[in-house]
Amino acid sequence: MRARLLVGILAVSTSILLAQTPEKMEGLDASTVETVISAGLATAQVGNYSKVQGLEEWVSDYAEFSSHLVQTYRARYDFRLEGNVLWVTMRDLQGLGPDGWGQSLIPAKGAEQKLILQMVGYLNAARRTLPPSQLALVNATPPMAPGAPGRDPLRPGQPASPNQQPRLPLERASAAGTSQTAPMAAVEPRDTNASQQSDKVKSMIFDKNGTHVCSEGLCAVQKDGKWGFVDYQGNLVLDFKYTSAVYAAPIFLHGTCLIQLPHEAGQNYHYGFIDKKGNPLFGNRKFAMSGPFDDVVARVTLDSDSHLYLLDLKGNLIVANDFSRDLTAKQFHDGLIRWQDSGPKAESLWGFRNSKDQWAIPPIYIAADDFNEGIAWVAKGADIINAKWGAIDTSGKEVVPFIYGFNHKPFSDGMAAVSCNNPRGWGYINTTGDLVIPCGHGDSSPFIHGHATFNTVPFPELIDKQGNVFAGFTEKKAPNDRRPRGNSLRSDGLYTYNGQFTVGLLDADWNELIPADHFLSIGLFPADEDPDGLAWASEKQGNKRFGFINRHGQFVLVQQESRF
Repeated sequence: MRARLLVGILAVSTSILLAQTPEKMEGLDASTVETVISAGLATAQVGNYSKVQGLEEWVSDYAEFSSHLVQTYRARYDFRLEGNVLWVTMRDLQGLGPDGWGQSLIPAKGAEQKLILQMVGYLNAARRTLPPSQLALVNATPPMAPGAPGRDPLRPGQPASPNQQPRLPLERASAAGTSQTAPMAAVEPRDTNASQQSDKVKSMIFDKNGTHVCSEGLCAVQKDGKWGFVDYQGNLVLDFKYTSAVYAAPIFLHGTCLIQLPHEAGQNYHYGFIDKKGNPLFGNRKFAMSGPFDDVVARVTLDSDSHLYLLDLKGNLIVANDFSRDLTAKQFHDGLIRWQDSGPKAESLWGFRNSKDQWAIPPIYIAADDFNEGIAWVAKGADIINAKWGAIDTSGKEVVPFIYGFNHKPFSDGMAAVSCNNPRGWGYINTTGDLVIPCGHGDSSPFIHGHATFNTVPFPELIDKQGNVFAGFTEKKAPNDRRPRGNSLRSDGLYTYNGQFTVGLLDADWNELIPADHFLSIGLFPADEDPDGLAWASEKQGNKRFGFINRHGQFVLVQQESRF
């Protein structure tokens, strides 16, 4: 079985060791390291490993992973012991092509870093199973060698904080009622003790207005009514001089950010776009009205005429008088926008138009939903009440037969939830319309990285794509260390779970990312799943700080002073 990881971040890698940051574990020696490595690889279901002759170094068999944007990859884990420190990296990247495996010319930075952190989690879990006689060495802090890199209190492998519990592997319940262990697919949670982060956190004076948001490597922050942008390391990269063109924080989409341009008293407002360096885009063109880019185009108007235009990312303008002048109405998805034909019928029919204001899929449906993952739900019938729903791809080809009612959900991770009458309840279909998880369940969430939830009574259940229910969860974190159960799925693909007047986050596998013992609120992380992405958060009483945190619950940038 392959260790798989879906990513969408590509960057430059080296030819031997991939472009990555090595992770370390401390407190191991030659007598324990191979036991821990063997157990970690077994959990990851990677296979065997071999020791490099004459060195304290071990190299695993290939582990496969994939980028949904490009191709399938494989690489080897590399473990190197230096004193009592075990360094974990990956090497020998290959890509799967028509002729089989070969050296990949396309890098996969981000994927291997996640796999390294995931492996460190497996190794930590394996280390906890060592006999007590060996744990004495594991729990001791080894002396630092002269000239060695400084001890990083935020790295995996450090002694856990009192609030940090070890995670357990997923247990998938079988039909016979037994359980079998499945690999975890998340980063080992890091210590969120604020005292250990004080020298790592940056501070800045900015307003606290509750609409801070991060996207594409930048976070919007506001001071004295003007917006600026900080990067994911907390550095101010665009100064506080911008006015948002929307009723919330400005945001970068497809490398562009819509802003309101400076104007003098008595003049009309104008709008424009900037890039991530603050440079004006599209020849510094000014628009009388504009919406942000959604998928492939933005809808704009000019002072010179009354037309509505579609603006593409190259700066081309296409007249689009058939489109609504509501610049935030219906959006493009997968290059298409659902549109209702203005025909003579009382109920005009729906189709899909492209970014050139042309019908890509003719208006032949009584109703339609937006495209998601290249598939859209559409309905046929004499009226909307008695209509039957099926699904089409972006070419208009039917991929799901028209047999379902109006209770259905968009495709996500290759699956869509559908509601049935016999048996009554929810199930899931795949992209070819096969009912792979029978109906009869409570309300359901979208699939994210192979897992979804049924809202069963009394608690929700985590399932895989075969409908297997995972065991080993409790309503909240319990003394027996059973893992917390997710409450609700957020739009960034993470689950919330509640502590005592606090909130924590779980990943798609319900692995604990941020314990529910520190934050009163945690905003959304970037939707692109950038592992370095930040979210706005506020601490509970005590420290009561506000600022941006990473996916391990560590503050990167805190508000130095509130202007409220």
